[in-house]
Amino acid sequence: RTYSPVLHVYRLPQLIEVAQLTNQTNIEGFSFSPTREELGVVSRGHLQFWSTTHWERMRAATNFIGIPDIGMLFEPDGRALWLAQDYRTAGLHDRRTLEPAFFLPTGMFPLALSPDGRQLAVSVDAQRLLVWDLEAVRQHFRDLGLDWSEP
Repeated sequence: RTYSPVLHVYRLPQLIEVAQLTNQTNIEGFSFSPTREELGVVSRGHLQFWSTTHWERMRAATNFIGIPDIGMLFEPDGRALWLAQDYRTAGLHDRRTLEPAFFLPTGMFPLALSPDGRQLAVSVDAQRLLVWDLEAVRQHFRDLGLDWSEP
């Protein structure tokens, strides 16, 4: 059900329920990791990560909001994800530690990531849509001696 703290997970094509995940507050969105080993569930101010093998909560974090109807955006390699702390502060975070690797400029909010991870659509001050070429952005950072995939 919409805005319920319980997420029902089904296996296709038979539509067999495999799990009922109970979260701290009503669910705003969810996303499977690219490897499908993990499910990220976003509730207002909370992130919870569940194992898809045992359907047990692996970890949780606070002070994040979900991307409407999506939850979070995993990078294609699964090592990082795009998260928002509020509607003006968002960025790329390490999947395991949730440490920030790169912040978007203030007022930009991630909306969609291309399947190859090369383009990121962002909302700008909730008024415009901008599509970033992340390869060009990363090359610019490399030219400055920075890159978010490096320590």
